[in-house]
Amino acid sequence: MDYPYVSDDTSLFIIRPLPLSYSDWSPVLLNEDQLIAVLQLSKLWMIDAGVRYAIHNLESSGLAPAHMLGLGQEFSIVDWISPAVTALLAIHLKEISFEDVELIGLIAFDTIMRAREATDSE
Repeated sequence: MDYPYVSDDTSLFIIRPLPLSYSDWSPVLLNEDQLIAVLQLSKLWMIDAGVRYAIHNLESSGLAPAHMLGLGQEFSIVDWISPAVTALLAIHLKEISFEDVELIGLIAFDTIMRAREATDSE
């Protein structure tokens, strides 16, 4: 099975031992790629707390609508689909990059563009 968001570096981060005392503990700041890796591994290993942690922090990071929709589809995050589609409907077509289309997929992109065209013609 392919895990595109998990690298050797990320895996080492996730399994890194915890500090020995609470006085040594400080919050760990993860970048977007690391949060996606946590999400992917947590989904794979069915670790609900890890999924919630990753989703909460990804939402706080201000994901672009296309990235949110792509991840929402890939990881079945239903709460992300509607806001992402709504945001994509509001974006001018010229602002949607080829990378955005790759993230959301051609079928979803086509559906969103058809919906926009239908609302624009009314």
